[in-house]
Amino acid sequence: MSSVRDGTFDFVLLKPLPSLFLVSFSRLDFWQAGELLLAGILIGSGIHLGGMSIHPWQWLAFFALVFSGALVIYSLCVVMLSMTFWFIKFDNSMTIFSALLDTGRYPATIYPNWLRVLVTFIIPIALAITVPMQALSGAFNGWQVVGFFCLGLVTFSAALWIWKAGVKKYSGASS
Repeated sequence: MSSVRDGTFDFVLLKPLPSLFLVSFSRLDFWQAGELLLAGILIGSGIHLGGMSIHPWQWLAFFALVFSGALVIYSLCVVMLSMTFWFIKFDNSMTIFSALLDTGRYPATIYPNWLRVLVTFIIPIALAITVPMQALSGAFNGWQVVGFFCLGLVTFSAALWIWKAGVKKYSGASS
């Protein structure tokens, strides 16, 4: 965000790789991978302690929706970062993003219907967090899984479009 403000984003645009790729992977923290391991242990423990029998279709739906959910979270982050192109002093974007992620800490079913629709379809954070676990429990049929997966692809496409529009608006250090 600061590179857009001070004009050093030009250096990103001059490189041969897509700017979104360079911005996305400029600050990877590999130590966070341990959280994925912890999540797997918690899910496995919950399945074992609950005595659940998971059908291969449920595993397929779960992993497809985890991928889709990751796309949604990434897309929301891209949209928040893209707002910097229009609102130069948009420093609170990651705070807003963090607050959005906090709504996903709880199952979407605990929210009232209007808020459930908001966190599932308008700002689809529930798609990223709640829906994959519901698929693992067998709560969805095939068409619902495909629909949620497509929603993840749509959010990613929208984020790409917003990013490209922001890069076009970027005036650079020369102006």
